[in-house]
Amino acid sequence: MNPVEFIDKVLTPLGGGLGVLLACRFSPQLRAQVRPGLELVMAVIVVLILGAIKWL
Repeated sequence: MNPVEFIDKVLTPLGGGLGVLLACRFSPQLRAQVRPGLELVMAVIVVLILGAIKWL
């Protein structure tokens, strides 16, 4: 595995988790539905799912 593939496999799940955090922070609909602190759990789940997809 070359360094570019490794960076891709690491940054893609982290970007997905960051996207979830930003969506929960700035979307009024999501803010109304998601309890405080639960957005971190959602971000971790997204990172784990995307990480599993990228590494398999």
